[in-house]
Amino acid sequence: MIHALRPLSILMFSLSIPLAMSLSSRGFTEPSIAPIRGEVIFTSTAPKREVGGGKAVIQIFKEGQAAFVGRLTLAPDVAVPLHRDPTEEYLLIEQGEGEITIDGQSSMVKVGDFIYMPAGAEVSFKNGQQVLIALQIFAGPTSARKYDKWRAVSTKD
Repeated sequence: MIHALRPLSILMFSLSIPLAMSLSSRGFTEPSIAPIRGEVIFTSTAPKREVGGGKAVIQIFKEGQAAFVGRLTLAPDVAVPLHRDPTEEYLLIEQGEGEITIDGQSSMVKVGDFIYMPAGAEVSFKNGQQVLIALQIFAGPTSARKYDKWRAVSTKD
């Protein structure tokens, strides 16, 4: 059985050399592997920031070099004005509903809906008549810099 697999393994090896050479000649390289340190974020202690007297609250779960993750809470009938973010943004609606407009296209969204906004998209949002909670992810921390201007609030609030 081992002898029967040998020609296959030689073929696989001989095919992998040109592929590896082709990829390296196109600028593809092995990613450097840095140690990853895991972390558990407890929502009871994750920092919060607010604006408009609490009409919008962001709870910051994690901010790294490649992403920002938080929970966005909007009071009923709050409108997020037309804006553009420099990175991709993703929202998963956990509670509530509203109307999002992305580059002129409007859609009603509700619990369970997932929203993707490309970098530089023109976006606005009009919340419905109940509190909206959404998991928010930015592809890079740059877009989350806007929250630095929001007032820090106690995690007990």
